[in-house]
Amino acid sequence: MNYVIHIFILLTSLWLIGRKQPDAHIFYISVFWKLMAGIALGLIYREHYWGGDTFQYFENAKSLADLPFKEWWHMLGQKEVDFYANQPRAILFSKIVSVFIWITQGDYWIVGCYFSILSALAFWFFYRQIKTTLPNIIWPVIIGFLILPTTVFWSAGIMKGTLTNAALIYICAFTLKLFYRKKIHIAEILLTTLSAIILFYIKYYVLIVIVPVVLYALFDRKAYRAGIKPSLRGIVYLFLVVSTLIIAPTVNPNLNVLNLPEIVYQNQQEAFNPTPDDSSINLRIEPTWGSLLKSIPHALVVGLYGPSIFDVGAIWSWIPKIENLLLFLLTIYSLFLLYQRRLYQPDILVIASVIFILLLAIMLPLAAPNFGALVRYKAPMTPFLMTLVLILPYWNYQKRIRNQ
Repeated sequence: MNYVIHIFILLTSLWLIGRKQPDAHIFYISVFWKLMAGIALGLIYREHYWGGDTFQYFENAKSLADLPFKEWWHMLGQKEVDFYANQPRAILFSKIVSVFIWITQGDYWIVGCYFSILSALAFWFFYRQIKTTLPNIIWPVIIGFLILPTTVFWSAGIMKGTLTNAALIYICAFTLKLFYRKKIHIAEILLTTLSAIILFYIKYYVLIVIVPVVLYALFDRKAYRAGIKPSLRGIVYLFLVVSTLIIAPTVNPNLNVLNLPEIVYQNQQEAFNPTPDDSSINLRIEPTWGSLLKSIPHALVVGLYGPSIFDVGAIWSWIPKIENLLLFLLTIYSLFLLYQRRLYQPDILVIASVIFILLLAIMLPLAAPNFGALVRYKAPMTPFLMTLVLILPYWNYQKRIRNQ
């Protein structure tokens, strides 16, 4: 009976939202794919990984939600809980899941569907901003954010990535509204603030990258219109970089630049403890600045296109491997079209996207030198990369169609 009630609530709500949308079919498809991805994630983890993180989060959250209301409410404000030790992100996420359980009185699959729909709604808000501001890239966005398997899979169901990826996409959509001077609503400001808080507490490294990139894009837009000289704008950019480096350690000690070589080295050692396996990423790093700087090109390639078809892995790993091969080929083709068209002055948003992608691509293999973790952690970055490398090929295809 519980399933019937929630199916009715979900279908009715989605119909009421979608019936007034100009591209209702895209909305319904996005919701459908997210729901299927969330269910697939649960089935794969249950059948092949004996539960894994997603079921652990749910069971721990359920133990909280089953408490009497006053105890549950009190527990939400506690920093530590019995089932996690020194894992603040896992604790916070379990508390969030417990809220969904308490409200819906649902089981794993019902709560997973609600998480998947939240992810779909964040994408839809982003899609609407793209549709009204950058309609000529709408299909690259759909492919990158809605069709790419790993993107959809790791942004659905009961996983931390579902919330954080939705938060990132919502922030980007809100930025587009600011960038193009569209009307901003109070609810959107509140949701953007909530999204930033979620990133701060669950995936701080994404927030520490996206904030200066967003500020750069917004400032450069205003500075360009105001006719501010590039030299003065350069001073502001330098200030943003320095400010980020100063503020970053207050967000998390692991972002302290002074200790970065030692921190990266320790991550590498933990990944190889006791011995490296097929999923380990050996960047050959020593706890020195020289070694760290030498490893950056390798980390960048792995972050952008790893795992490759030449890396060993389970059968599931072939999905991201094929995606990464496609990304690599599209990158080469896009660079060729870029050279052919002499497009050497890219748009501000393109530059901001490239900065975001490159920074995360370098950081992730250094922080998580393991292909299994890398595939999940790349989920916020991969759709932006796919969109970026698809734009010129898509425009070239459109040009050929028109000329036929």
